[in-house]
Formats: sequence, structure tokens, C-alpha cells
Amino acid sequence: IAVDFGTAAFELGARLTALLKRAQTERDRSPLTGLPGNGWLRRCVRAKLEAAEPIALVMADIDDFKGYNDRYGHLAGDDLIVLLAEVLRGAGRRYGDFLAHVGGDDFCIVCRPAADKRLVREIESDFKRAEPAAETRPAITVVSTTVSPEEIDSLHCAFERLAALRAAAREGRRNCE
Repeated sequence: IAVDFGTAAFELGARLTALLKRAQTERDRSPLTGLPGNGWLRRCVRAKLEAAEPIALVMADIDDFKGYNDRYGHLAGDDLIVLLAEVLRGAGRRYGDFLAHVGGDDFCIVCRPAADKRLVREIESDFKRAEPAAETRPAITVVSTTVSPEEIDSLHCAFERLAALRAAAREGRRNCE
């Protein structure tokens, strides 16, 4: 923040307020992927629902990520998270409105309800084809749910639905193996 001796008190106050707001905003950004985190996701979802806009939430994460990290190390795990983030960025640019790195290996895209199924398929397909190809790369789980503006006061329920869908998808794959 640049100031000199001639800066008025109100101007200095405004600059300090802007600096603090920027610091608070950047605090919620993932240092690994550079993506916004939970705070931004909550604000985005709330703003869309307050504007009476129905949305879809698309969650993606890496299957058995802890096992992968334990076997190949944290640097390889970080590389895998960055790879998934890049896949999500690409798909999100085409169909999504907002992408957040929720934490660890979990990501969320906010999109229009009409685009969620197409987005899920594209993410799964793009991740399988992503370079560098590796036999050891685990699968990902991508699920979606729609959220109506009437659910604004029960957002936890929407994320619980996503968790249940994710568990069911993984269980379904295990049963098919």
C-alpha cells in the first residue's frame, strides 16, 4: 500500500480497508492449486440462491487418495491434485460458473442444472485421458446434485446429498469389481 505524508486520513483508511479485504479473500485460496476455497464457495452459492437462481453442485475427488499418498509419497499426491484441478478448470470453463478447491483432494464446481450431467461425464473422461498417463493413477468420483433457491437455509443438506452420492458411487464400483 503506497502512501506519502500528504495522504489524507480517509484515503489511508480506505486503502487499509481494501488491503485487509484482499488479505481475507486471499487467505481462502489454495496455495497448491491457486483456486478459491470454502469461503468463496459458500458466498458464490449463497449469492446465486439469493438471486433465485437454481444451481447444480458437482463434486470431484480422488478415490483412496490417502492410500495413493502413502504408497507414492506426498509430492506425487500433490501432482495428482494439481492434475485434477487442471482437468476441472478446463471442464469448468466450458460448463461451470465457479470452481473451488474445497480441501485435500475435494473440489466443487457450481454450474447450471442443465449442464451438470454433461460436466460429470466430461470430467471423468478428461481425467482418464490426462497426461502424463500413469497406470498407477487412481480413479476419481464425480457426483452432482441440484440445489433450489428454497434450500438456501439448508445448504448443509445439499452437501450431505453429495456425500451420500459419492459413497454410493464408490460402493457401486466396488460391487462391480
